[in-house]
Amino acid sequence: MLAGKVEDMLNTVVRQIAFYTFERRVHTERKSGELTAERLGEIWLEVQTESLGPRSSSSPATRPSGPISGTSFTRPSTSMPMRSAIAW
Repeated sequence: MLAGKVEDMLNTVVRQIAFYTFERRVHTERKSGELTAERLGEIWLEVQTESLGPRSSSSPATRPSGPISGTSFTRPSTSMPMRSAIAW
């Protein structure tokens, strides 16, 4: 039980760092001009690959299509008493 709690806390830290990294990259790139939905998805996948490893991103052929194509979302933590606004 304790090991599961520690793992949850570590996952939360990794996820929050990824959200922060994503926001920083988006705001930095946005200074140069508008970003397309495709570019936002690319940034998100880059950040996810950096934080979770190469298996976290999918090839273009297997990515979902639609309004959030090219993005993936992590499951919100139910054990966090207070979540950041970007997380959920």
